Amino acid sequence: SAATAQALVVRQHNPVLINSAGNSVQYLGFGFCKQLNASVSSIPTVISDITYGSGAALLLRSSLLKKYGLLDEDFFAYHEDLEYCLRLRLLGFSCKLAPRAVFEHRYEFVRNERKLYLMERNRFATLLLFYKWPTLLLIAPAALVMELGLIIFSLRQGWLKVKLASYGYWLVPSHWPLWLRKRRLVQRGRIIADRQLIKDFTAPIIFNDPAVANPLLEYVANPFLTAYWWLVRRLIIW
Repeated sequence: SAATAQALVVRQHNPVLINSAGNSVQYLGFGFCKQLNASVSSIPTVISDITYGSGAALLLRSSLLKKYGLLDEDFFAYHEDLEYCLRLRLLGFSCKLAPRAVFEHRYEFVRNERKLYLMERNRFATLLLFYKWPTLLLIAPAALVMELGLIIFSLRQGWLKVKLASYGYWLVPSHWPLWLRKRRLVQRGRIIADRQLIKDFTAPIIFNDPAVANPLLEYVANPFLTAYWWLVRRLIIW
């Protein structure tokens, strides 16, 4: 059964363009709106499954909130919708898009230090919470290559200090008990395997927004990530 239902989120300044028709998960923990800026007319009007719903316009079942908990306050902002949907997916629930419900969203991709820090910190938290240890080991080489690329990119874009701060958070020993306790709770209650969890995860990272266009991502990182995922997902049998 469905745990969440997302409305079709459109751009407020131009409501014929999509902001989110359901979000995608890249296997290194990135969440993104794959159909950003596509035409609303390209979306079928029937209810369909999505990987996870955008918190901009997301309906949650009160019975599940009472039974399994609210959105995780330790995520605060960014990835909190991803965390909740993955948590419920591990329990056997699905996420839906209800495209006849339309929500206008004032969306603009803006970089600021707090946002970048939380996005990176919470991405690592998502990986830690939901993958089994063997899966984390398998994706580690791709993750290391991606981190090297992100360090170079952040240096060129002027937010290297923020990127390093996201690493610094995980280097503080007192932070780990909280997240390991969360991981134990998530892993203890799960009823589906990693091979089921990842079946809808993507390899390339796709941002259809000129503000975040990056040739290095498009022509170097994405081909590598795709090839690596083609191999690794066939090894994940647990």
